Amino acid sequence: GKRKKDEVESSEPVGDFVVPEKLRILPTDTEEVKAAKKKKVHTLRSAHRLKKSEEDKKGKQASWNSFSAKAGKQKAKGVMSTKDSIFRTGEDGKGKVGFTGSGRGTTNWKAMNIHGVKKAGGAADDDSD
Repeated sequence: GKRKKDEVESSEPVGDFVVPEKLRILPTDTEEVKAAKKKKVHTLRSAHRLKKSEEDKKGKQASWNSFSAKAGKQKAKGVMSTKDSIFRTGEDGKGKVGFTGSGRGTTNWKAMNIHGVKKAGGAADDDSD
């Protein structure tokens, strides 16, 4: 008769398939017994192969899930990071559509301290004594 899957499977970790002692073919076995043992070994070997492939799939799935979880947290490179809509105009409504920051005017570079060097009296500070 046919067996249920639960009877064939065991909860131990899957390693290499080993033929059980009671199913080893002996020289004293009749042809009928040999055929029955071969059939049982074949069934067990097939179940073992299925279980092993399932464990391999689970391992690969877990590996992919951990990778995709890490990759999802990283910021995508090359993607615009501004929160502004590309269709908005400036606050006064006179800026161009499609240019974020449009309508702000030009940057006053003289007022900005670009390189972190403060100029006093037209020359950079020297600490030489």
